[in-house]
Amino acid sequence: MLDRLLHLFEDADSGEQVNLKVWNHLCLNIRSGKKLCRACEDSCPVQGIKQTGKEVQISDCISCGLCAVACPTGVLDQLWGGFVRVINVSRDRRPYIWLTCHRAAPINDAVRLNCLGELTPELVFYLLCQGSRKVNILYQPELCQDCRCQTGRSNWINTLEKLGCIYPADTDCLQVYCDLPENTPETKLSVDYSRRGMLRALSGEARRIMDELLSQQPEEHSYHRFSQSLSLRRKLFRYVISHLEPEKVKLMEPGYLRHPEIDERCTFCGSCSILCASGAMKMEKSETGISLTVDPTACNMCGLCAATCPAQAIKVDWTIPNDGPAHRISLAQGELKTCTLCHQSYLANISQNQTICPGCITSQCKPKLIWPEIP
Repeated sequence: MLDRLLHLFEDADSGEQVNLKVWNHLCLNIRSGKKLCRACEDSCPVQGIKQTGKEVQISDCISCGLCAVACPTGVLDQLWGGFVRVINVSRDRRPYIWLTCHRAAPINDAVRLNCLGELTPELVFYLLCQGSRKVNILYQPELCQDCRCQTGRSNWINTLEKLGCIYPADTDCLQVYCDLPENTPETKLSVDYSRRGMLRALSGEARRIMDELLSQQPEEHSYHRFSQSLSLRRKLFRYVISHLEPEKVKLMEPGYLRHPEIDERCTFCGSCSILCASGAMKMEKSETGISLTVDPTACNMCGLCAATCPAQAIKVDWTIPNDGPAHRISLAQGELKTCTLCHQSYLANISQNQTICPGCITSQCKPKLIWPEIP
């Protein structure tokens, strides 16, 4: 154990590239071969993330977890330390829970996040659904002025706005404090201002974090480039919409069940269903032929299907409100047709009256080769 501990500190002090586990096969840029997303690079406060070739490289990391919150497909879910801490504390089913950032005043048994930007509305709702009667959040804006996690401040402000829509200021189950109160019963039971109490809180938190680091075993898995998986945040979102009233979910996220739209130019090539990182798009057999369906609860509107569609038949528009049903729906219906020119079978939209396959349509734009007769 001593060797592992020394190795851990050696890796933290070295200025070389940090070897952290990332799911490269879920990256939009790697799947498409195009530069479609910069969410992780823009959210990193130390600019230590870049995508080169077929892997996401991390040269510097302060364990803020903001890149994991920003990534739509879950490439960096292993770096979301705040998610692990909140999920672990939810198993204790405490009546009162305190959430603070790493620079806030020490509170006994509080969940100390690296940055409050890690705290998403889905995580707070999950805590309240797991038996906690009240969630207290200590937010001191003056601590964000000289903090390295500057990009997390906007995330936290956005989270506050969404939580304010679901839980108004007079709601007793959620309270946000700018300073540590002294007259609330949960504070008196959880805060020890003595020197011994502060040392006990700091040592207990350090021991817990060290135990988590030393107990983590690296998992070795080989994933195909087009493997599909839901991100941690999308799994939490599914939990929210299944336990929260639809009216409150719409307040938190307007148009929360958006999905792409497909017109009649679709050739049912299947590229959207193969490239979809979350598995929201699927090609399924129907009574008439084939059906292209989407699961709105799994779709994160990343735009990968629209950017890679050969026929340019897919449209992803965030301005179109769509609060449809929370189950898999059909976007396009295809049937088997026979081309009148090449007499080959092809798939086309049912509403399409044209009887020429896409291959013959593109060949009509090219001059035909006329071979002279050989005597």
